[in-house]
Amino acid sequence: MIQHKIQIPSELLSSIFGTYDSNIRKIEDEYKVSIVNRGDDVVISGEEGGVLKAKTVVNDLINLANNRRTKCKLYCFRN
Repeated sequence: MIQHKIQIPSELLSSIFGTYDSNIRKIEDEYKVSIVNRGDDVVISGEEGGVLKAKTVVNDLINLANNRRTKCKLYCFRN
């Protein structure tokens, strides 16, 4: 069993976790891992293969949330 910690800006947490933590639950179920929020950190625990795959998905969600936020800022400043 291993653990991996990912720091997530607090303003992105709700986007990453989803409504009622639905995104995190899907990742946990798919990769048989545990994902726990500790302040600005998310800790993923489980078998190495599952943790590495879950880490990739969480990082992808962070990138999507960052891109969406950036696009919104650009659009809002134009109008």
